[in-house]
Amino acid sequence: MTNPAAVLDRVVTDLDQLLGADALMSLTDAERRVVLSAAGDALRRVEATIIETVATGDPVDLPNGAGCRNVNELLQRTLRVDSRGAARFVKAGKVVHRDAELTSGESLPARWPALRRAMLDGAVGTDGLLAATGPIESAGDRIGAADRWKADDGPVSAAVARHTGCTGAIQRVFTEQGRIVGMTVTDRIFNVHQRRAITLRDKECLIPGCHVPASWCEIHHVTEHSHGGPTSTDNGVPLCWWHHRSLVFSGWEIRMHDGLPEIRGPAWWDPLHHWRTPRLSLPDFAFT
Repeated sequence: MTNPAAVLDRVVTDLDQLLGADALMSLTDAERRVVLSAAGDALRRVEATIIETVATGDPVDLPNGAGCRNVNELLQRTLRVDSRGAARFVKAGKVVHRDAELTSGESLPARWPALRRAMLDGAVGTDGLLAATGPIESAGDRIGAADRWKADDGPVSAAVARHTGCTGAIQRVFTEQGRIVGMTVTDRIFNVHQRRAITLRDKECLIPGCHVPASWCEIHHVTEHSHGGPTSTDNGVPLCWWHHRSLVFSGWEIRMHDGLPEIRGPAWWDPLHHWRTPRLSLPDFAFT
C-alpha cells in the first residue's frame, strides 16, 4: 500500500527543486499560463487530500492525539493557516464524510457522493464544494435526503461548483445611474468583487416574489458563457438555487438592457409577455 505521507514528501521535494532553481524566471507568458493551470490541478488535489484526511478521521481522537482541542486547532498547527482557513476544511470534511455501517463497519456513501467524487478527481476545489452545497446544507432538515441526492447529480453539481466557487477580498463598488461600473474577467466564474457588486445592485433573487437575498444566490450568466457571454457585472444576475436550476423550463426569461436586468415572465404571471424592470419584493431597509 502506498504511504500517503511519502507521496506528499516526494511532491514537496520536487517543488523545492523547482523553486530553488529559479526555473520560473525564464518562462514565456504561454508557459506561465500552463504552469498556473497545472498548479491549479495540483492545488485542488492537495485540498482534496486535506479534506478526505479530515473526513475519514475521528473528530475527537484525531485532534486529541496531538494535544489539540478540536480539528480546527489541529489544522491551524499542521497547515499553518488561521482559524477561518481551517474552518473551511472542517466544513468541507463534513460534506464528504462517510459514516460506517453499524454491523459490517463498511463505509456508507458520502453525504454528497457525486461531489465527493468530483473533488477526488480534481474537478472541484474547496470553494466550489462549499459553494455548491452551502445553500442546501444551510436549509437543514427543510430539504430531505432525496432532494439532496437529486442536487448531487454529478455533472450538474460539478458545473455549479465551478460556477459559484470564488474567493474574497474587500472591494468598493461605484455605480452610475444604477449601473455598475463593469468588472470583467475571462474565467467563467464570477469573482467575489463582481458578486458583491451584483448583490449591491439587485439585492435579492431576480425572480419576482422571491425574497432570497442576493448574497445567498448563485450568479447566473444572462448570456451563457458557452455561447460567448462574458463573466461581467453587465451579464450577471442573482438567482436562488431553485430558480437557477429551473430557469430553462420555468418560463422566466432574463436579458440585460444598458447594464440593468430586465425580466419577462410566463403567461400565468404576465399574459402580455412584456419585458419589465424587476422591483424589489422587500423595501430597501430590509437589505441594510
